[in-house]
Amino acid sequence: MDVNSRYGFAVVFASFDEARVKVHETLKLRPPNRGRRLREAAKRERAAAYGSKPNVNCALARLSKKFDAKGWVKAAVAEIFKKAMKYAKGKSVLMNFDVPDSETVKKSHLQRTLLSIRRVAENLANWYGIHVELRCYSSHTCPLCGGELKEYKGTKRASIMRCQQCSFYEDRDYYPSTTGLER
Repeated sequence: MDVNSRYGFAVVFASFDEARVKVHETLKLRPPNRGRRLREAAKRERAAAYGSKPNVNCALARLSKKFDAKGWVKAAVAEIFKKAMKYAKGKSVLMNFDVPDSETVKKSHLQRTLLSIRRVAENLANWYGIHVELRCYSSHTCPLCGGELKEYKGTKRASIMRCQQCSFYEDRDYYPSTTGLER
């Protein structure tokens, strides 16, 4: 799982079968839209100012502003663990969480949300009995030749990293996750 301050989580469900890696599913999970919540709160405050159910609209505006993403983090990580157990079919499971350090996400509106993933993942791993690594794999080093990967501007939706020496290329969000399986 790659945790990124741009969008949330990128999860790769893969299995290693002797000589090859089989990717079962890739998933991107985004936290609830902060901008939409703030616009909704402003709309409710305006309605309360004009006299339309002032108590109700003020209360709903306050709730929209102080929304906490803890529940979303717990639900998302629980969904990831359940899917991992389903794909494992009784075999042992290894999970790697690429969680950024506090300096990387400093002053991001997702800072508390992204940093709470570590604690939630460790708790669920203890519950399910799964080995979890909290290790960051570089998305700038080629796994084949060790050369430097550069961002390729080929698509708008994905950040494709390409090696100049051996022409290896992969999505920046999925490459570190699959690298952990091969090592």
